[in-house]
Amino acid sequence: MNELQAAIKKLDGHVQQLLKKTKRLEQENRQLNQKNKQLEEQQEILNKALEQSRLQNNLLKSSRQELSREEKAATEKQLQLFLKEIDRCIDLISK
Repeated sequence: MNELQAAIKKLDGHVQQLLKKTKRLEQENRQLNQKNKQLEEQQEILNKALEQSRLQNNLLKSSRQELSREEKAATEKQLQLFLKEIDRCIDLISK
């Protein structure tokens, strides 16, 4: 009977270790998921900023040429949409 009790006690110890390890890994997983979400948001902001820079570059290039009012208005409208989106992303990160 002592051998059976010792085996049960040993098995219980292993179960307890596995439970602790599972809890630690779940916490680590939550932290990594949160960090991943933050990095994805930052990447989105950087992508928007890059797109904005490209648009500004196009605006500078196009300002040297004659564009129609419609083309200028469309470019300006798109730039404003990008700026609003960047502001929204910055607000999300700063929360």
